Amino acid sequence: MGESREHETQPHSYPKHPQLDET
Repeated sequence: MGESREHETQPHSYPKHPQLDET
């Protein structure tokens, strides 16, 4: 799940893990 951190910086990554953004 280390990649999830890099995705947080990218706006087009929201759909990949929207739950993470909600928390």
